[in-house]
Amino acid sequence: MIVGDRSFFAVEFELDQEYGSDWLFGKFCYWIRDRRLGDYELGASLRDVLFSLDTLVQDNGNRTHLDLFGLTRSDLFTRLDGALFGYEPSQYDDVAVKESWARFNVGYLWMCLMGGNYI
Repeated sequence: MIVGDRSFFAVEFELDQEYGSDWLFGKFCYWIRDRRLGDYELGASLRDVLFSLDTLVQDNGNRTHLDLFGLTRSDLFTRLDGALFGYEPSQYDDVAVKESWARFNVGYLWMCLMGGNYI
């Protein structure tokens, strides 16, 4: 099913015949100006895509941070990855919570779209 206008912006999804009960296995991608963004055939948990889309919409327009965006790509990734997913304490843990760095986490949706390649 395609929702939207592929020539501008649309979402395409399909539920697999064997959808795995609550997992809702299926396929998902975006269409932007008639170009598919994502590996549609790879498949994904549509349930998890829905959860990711919810936070993506909630944080719309709230993904700027002058201090973080002034860092090199490598330093930015290291700092966000450590604060959001690190297994050891980071000097940025308290700042990450206070400033809601989780708004930058689009990891699962990115993995669905890019075929498991995180960055």
